[in-house]
Amino acid sequence: MKTREVPANTRCSRSVGNAPRPSATAEPRGLFQLKHGLWTALLIGFVALAAAADGELDPGFNPDASFVVHSTAVQPDGRIVVGGNFNIMGGTARNRIARLNADGTLDPGFNPDASSTVYSTAVQADGKIVIGGSFTTVDGITRNRIARLNADGTLDPGFNPNVSGAVWIAAVQADGKILIGGEFNTVGGVTRNYVARLNAEGTLDPGFNPNAIAIVYNMALQANGQIVIGGFFTTVGGVTRNYVARLNADGTLDPGFNPNANGTVLNLALQADGQILIGGNFNYLGGAARNYIARLLNGPATQVLTVPSAMRVEWLRGGTAPETTQVTFELSTNGMTWTALGPGTRISGGWERTGLSLPTNGTIRARARTTGGYFHGSSGLVEQQTAFGLLPEIAVEQPAGTDLVDGTASIGFGNQNVTTTSAAVTFTITNSGTANLTGLAITKDGANPGDFTVSAPGSTTVAPGASITFTVTFTPAATGARSAAIHIANNDSDENPFDISLLGQGAVSGDLDTGFNPDANGFVLSTAEQADGKIVIGGFFTTVGGTTRNYVARLNADGTLDPGFNPDANNTVICSAVQADGKIVIGGSFTTVGGSALNFVARLTADGTLDPGFNPDANNTVISTAEQAD
Repeated sequence: MKTREVPANTRCSRSVGNAPRPSATAEPRGLFQLKHGLWTALLIGFVALAAAADGELDPGFNPDASFVVHSTAVQPDGRIVVGGNFNIMGGTARNRIARLNADGTLDPGFNPDASSTVYSTAVQADGKIVIGGSFTTVDGITRNRIARLNADGTLDPGFNPNVSGAVWIAAVQADGKILIGGEFNTVGGVTRNYVARLNAEGTLDPGFNPNAIAIVYNMALQANGQIVIGGFFTTVGGVTRNYVARLNADGTLDPGFNPNANGTVLNLALQADGQILIGGNFNYLGGAARNYIARLLNGPATQVLTVPSAMRVEWLRGGTAPETTQVTFELSTNGMTWTALGPGTRISGGWERTGLSLPTNGTIRARARTTGGYFHGSSGLVEQQTAFGLLPEIAVEQPAGTDLVDGTASIGFGNQNVTTTSAAVTFTITNSGTANLTGLAITKDGANPGDFTVSAPGSTTVAPGASITFTVTFTPAATGARSAAIHIANNDSDENPFDISLLGQGAVSGDLDTGFNPDANGFVLSTAEQADGKIVIGGFFTTVGGTTRNYVARLNADGTLDPGFNPDANNTVICSAVQADGKIVIGGSFTTVGGSALNFVARLTADGTLDPGFNPDANNTVISTAEQAD
């Protein structure tokens, strides 16, 4: 059988720009083929050779392929999918694709049977396997140059993109879409020159059309969605790009990336820091001599490994960092041995593992597989470690949304008739830390602890990010000032216990509320309480609490002046009524409100500004206002 392992055009040289460039030395075709097959095996270390840490041959790993292996893809279970131009693996017939167990023995249950060369293999997150090549059937069923296998090696019947020429590379994006490159011109009967993107079910992505002028051999996927491509092309989208280019996520050309090689780019791989390893048949790149291999600088790559709580770890990756698959998380409590926490799950911007029960401190390691090289046939690892210390953090709110300060917080219950019980005041305990808040218990002491009743919290343990509540009521046993303190025991070392003072005033019906003293400077003719407890007052005053307020004002529930409410009438306000929508109708002997002419009756919005659409225009003093049910 005649095979095409590496096209002859990869051996060309070319002058780029104005200056002449040295030519790359051509090799005999057979030698180049042989070396290519060995490079794939050596780089990935799986098919013909598996190297120990010191570079020695692993004598127990010998799959024994009968001919060239182009691509390897490691599954999460450690088994290895291999594609190429062989027809025997380990002494057993396997046409161009096979699967090895982790020890290199043949998986006997996996036999897709491709009719011609398989150049590229890619394992999806769901375990299915995308293969690309020059084949036209898989397991005797027509599949032109690309197919998808189920995890057991049987053909996925719903996936049939139908590509017109060889697919040299297939790569799965984070969103499940599939990038393909090769020497085709149509996909599914639609023009796509040398590079295309498929939706997850195999249909063509109509919005992605980079339009390279010649073969695309390889790709490197960045975490930010950009795609570096290499091959035999000299334009992309009609713009000069010699053998290497970068595409934006939508397939348009990145105008700021132009390394300008002088020969075919066969190999691309992203390092953990985003820098790009590039190999091929060039000897000039970026204006400098580089023989066959070089590295390109790139924008910033980000990776941040955190432990938000004892139940969850998160690994966010962005920028030019390599796109990853098969993420796993591990824990070490001694810095030497590691315990598997399980595989990661994709989230926006990265990966996470949930449902954990981590110790108070330790080290987390995240590891992932990257893919690159000729035909995407090589695989590498990236990892990041972070030490963590999980601590609880108590926060107490009253009312909800208002944080109390340990040791200085004071909650007032106001006046309460002796032997009667106040409304319950609710406190919220939140754990804003990363470890469980435990040992919750509330005690009370002080001058009058018996006057205050504290309900038990709903639980003695609060998980990170969770909350529980408890209530306090006040039942004064005698008149006068009454006080106590509550102490919330917990395991937050710098706020244990969390101390809160409680204050109240025992009273008898008809006694003066000594804490309420608005201090108007003239007689008050109208009071109306709002739903929030604030009080609208009207009369013949011009100051309240020493602050100018002409004839109408609003008090807070404790009698202090509401500083944001100042309607400014020009004469006495005799009556007021609060509407259900919060607006306030006032009547009296005034003729202007807020500088606007309004005769004897007006309506204010909830913030005290004038309602401009309300003007009944009475011809004399209004002394009564009342809102009907309608």
